[in-house]
Amino acid sequence: MQAGGRMRQASWRVAVRWRALSAVSLAAATSIGCGSVAGTGTGTTGDAGGTTADASTTADAGGATGTGGPDGGCSQLRGVTPLLSSPLPTSDVYGGATSDGQYVYFEGQAAIYRVAVSGGTLETVYSGALPSGSPGYSLAAKGGTIAWMFAAPGSQEPAGITVQNAGGRHDVALTSGAVPENVDPILVDADGDVFFEVSLPSDAGGARTFQTWRWNPATGSAAQMPGVATRPDGGSVNLYWADRGQLLWAWDGVYATDIATGTAHPLDTTNAGFGSLVGVDATNVYGAGSICPDSACPFTIWGTPRGGGPPFVACRSPGAYWTNGLQADDSGLYWVDWSTDGIYRAALTNGAPAQLVAHLGPGVIPSQFAMDACNVYWIDANGTGATQQVMAAPK
Repeated sequence: MQAGGRMRQASWRVAVRWRALSAVSLAAATSIGCGSVAGTGTGTTGDAGGTTADASTTADAGGATGTGGPDGGCSQLRGVTPLLSSPLPTSDVYGGATSDGQYVYFEGQAAIYRVAVSGGTLETVYSGALPSGSPGYSLAAKGGTIAWMFAAPGSQEPAGITVQNAGGRHDVALTSGAVPENVDPILVDADGDVFFEVSLPSDAGGARTFQTWRWNPATGSAAQMPGVATRPDGGSVNLYWADRGQLLWAWDGVYATDIATGTAHPLDTTNAGFGSLVGVDATNVYGAGSICPDSACPFTIWGTPRGGGPPFVACRSPGAYWTNGLQADDSGLYWVDWSTDGIYRAALTNGAPAQLVAHLGPGVIPSQFAMDACNVYWIDANGTGATQQVMAAPK
């Protein structure tokens, strides 16, 4: 995409999805927002794109497990920092990315790579066929556990799931006829549980039926996750986050399922459009009610309490932004602004101003970025793609 002579790169797909939900009412919401400008308009983010990457070394199994945060621990960097000891070559095209606070992981066309948050060389985690689809949906990492979907040789359809943790690599066994699907992002929680969608043949032998499954690191086995709906039409629910002992998902409303017990809690099941879920913190789930990804405009972020309760206005942007990649966590709200080529942050409190986290460019400006509890990460590239680097900046 082009804007004002600048290349706009839709990449670094994370576990944020722009799929309209059908059931959260905002009509009677109260405002406790972070700004004073009402949001207008609706839209979706840019599509996934790619730049390039290549591998130089092979990663060991597992990864360092930190402490002190939902990402398993991390170290905040000082200023904008290049992580790789040399620029990324142009022999591969990468897609999604995630960080567990110790490494930044991302996909190539036929490999998964990582680089330490502290910096160093690029490492190969996996080399082989990967499924097509939304970059980032087939890869997740948290607390020293990384999980990815792979494809059969010569195919771009998901064929299986591998989990890598301190105990080594584990191929996830599925029941006969079950196939992993990347219609939803694969998720990892802080305990090393892995959540994903599978499809199974219907009894009538027609369309396949989708279910949400969990791989349990304690047993090394996978089974259907209780407390997540199986839709009557056989379609998939929307998986969003595995956070603090709960699986956050949506279908005819927004739900939180306790992972240990399989008990589902409806967070809101009224009858209006929430928009797109963008993040979660200790008390609330957040969604974008209005954004303008094709031009600059104000936006509105809504929240619904994790313990249940009416939705509310969590944030009205303090100005107009050409908004992409909205994400929210315990430290606030983050987004890319294509008008000023920057990543911004605002606290989810009333009247909080937007703060510049990092200036992007010159050259290819991403629409997405990865982040953990301490830093944000993106690919910095010039207009030709000849010079590329994994960049990081403190939150």
